[in-house]
Amino acid sequence: METNMDNFEKEALNYFYEELESYYDEDEQGDIYDGYDF
Repeated sequence: METNMDNFEKEALNYFYEELESYYDEDEQGDIYDGYDF
């Protein structure tokens, strides 16, 4: 069960960051998270 939860959290994080990137790409050309390495 533990590995299942870890997997789920990773999937959720990946989805979250992908949504975040596309959001910033559209609105700010990625300037906001330019210094971050996702």
